[in-house]
Formats: sequence, structure tokens, C-alpha cells
Amino acid sequence: MLRLQADGRPDPSFGTDGVAELPGNLYLTTTAPLVQPDGTVVVAVTDFSSPPVLVRLTADGRLDPG
Repeated sequence: MLRLQADGRPDPSFGTDGVAELPGNLYLTTTAPLVQPDGTVVVAVTDFSSPPVLVRLTADGRLDPG
């Protein structure tokens, strides 16, 4: 998942150089992530063999264990 700054450059505070890796063989199924007030990001993902599930990332792009 890629997060960009307002000027279009990758956000270095998110993941690695603006790119957060999703766990396993998961792929985004949405182009409109939900950004919560605390900065966490919720996206729908799938492995294409089962229905989509929601994954939450921390504000800095790590998988949220909570």
C-alpha cells in the first residue's frame, strides 16, 4: 500500500519509503482506505481464494496487532 504526501511524493513516515507491505499473499480490494482519527488505516484485502477481510495498519504503516 502506498501513501503519498500532498505534493505527490511517497510519505517517508509510512512503511518503507511510503510503501507498507501487506501480510502474506494479500491484495487490496479497495481504492479508498478508511483513515481513522488516530491515523490508523483500514483497508479491505483478499487472497482471491476467500472473501475480503479488513486489515488495520498503524499510522506508520505497520500491521496493527490490536
